[in-house]
Amino acid sequence: MYHQFYGFEGRPFELTSDPQFYFESASHTKALSYLGFGLDQREGVIVITGDDGCGKSTLAYRLLDRFAANELAVAEVGALSLSAENAVTLVTQAFGVESLRDDTGGDWGLLETFLQNESREGRRCLLIVDGCEDLTRAGFVRLCQLSELRLGTQTLLQCVLLGRAGFLDGLPPESEAQRLQQKVVASYELEALDADETRSFVYERLRRVGWDGHPAMEDEMLHSLVAHARGSMRRINQMMNRLLLVGAIEESEALTAEMLNAVIKEMKMDTQVHEDGTGAVPILDAGPEDPRAKQRVAGAELETALAALQEVGKPVRPANNGPIAHHTYDELAAAIANVERRLEEQEQSLRHVLTMLIEWLEEEDTHEAA
Repeated sequence: MYHQFYGFEGRPFELTSDPQFYFESASHTKALSYLGFGLDQREGVIVITGDDGCGKSTLAYRLLDRFAANELAVAEVGALSLSAENAVTLVTQAFGVESLRDDTGGDWGLLETFLQNESREGRRCLLIVDGCEDLTRAGFVRLCQLSELRLGTQTLLQCVLLGRAGFLDGLPPESEAQRLQQKVVASYELEALDADETRSFVYERLRRVGWDGHPAMEDEMLHSLVAHARGSMRRINQMMNRLLLVGAIEESEALTAEMLNAVIKEMKMDTQVHEDGTGAVPILDAGPEDPRAKQRVAGAELETALAALQEVGKPVRPANNGPIAHHTYDELAAAIANVERRLEEQEQSLRHVLTMLIEWLEEEDTHEAA
């Protein structure tokens, strides 16, 4: 809804990969050169690694833009799908081939026939596998088998593997992962955006949806964004998407550091932080929770604080009918401060509920449009 308030032609910070918003950092430019060479080999495995949210999927599809639609047949699967018992069926279906479902041997024949026919028609077949750090031994075995399919001397299937850095390293020499590593014809590890690239990323995405300087981007806000996003495109998208939504709710003409800090605080409400054995402190999804419950709790706490303030404001009559005592200034000030604190928490909670409700409605609109 913020795109309507600010007059944008679309939402610039969607969390799903969109080649339309491809941003070419210095690292992405080098990666395209290396990986383009790999695609030209027409065989083997291409590996793209990097931290979560660095743009691996977007880069992979940018590579494919080098080809006309009738030159390629592309399928994408998750690493966990390759590790499943019905992996061949899932790959077959990903290529748009109607599978036999419960007949793995039959689906293998269907997949091989499809790849052979595509090769005879002059089309190349690519399998993109995302999340390869989650590959099991069964998944590596399946990848080896797929990469070895041939028609005469011609390789039928080229694989593009996306995952965190080092997912092929440190494995036993005789393992399937090492066999697969020997087939790698090109690889590149994407780097995080630097400070200047982070700012350019934000401005370029905004301009692509018709941003004309409204809302204004406060320099201090961008500085804070650089520090908290740490060069991750996904984190930038998450923060900016939420920040623009808050800006629209508050009808703000500028996005400020104060607003961003409030957004980051709200986002932490949706996550839980714990230490792992290495001493690092990762932020993990806390799972679904009902924001309305938080709002109800905050409301109840506010009511309790108001009741306490009312009690403080009343004179105290001793049980022995002695002189009436009045609460001290410090007691009144403490009670008022408690109410103010609860009011602030209530406001944050209400804004959090409203933000999540709008995001949920926008996600529903996106699913219906798809």
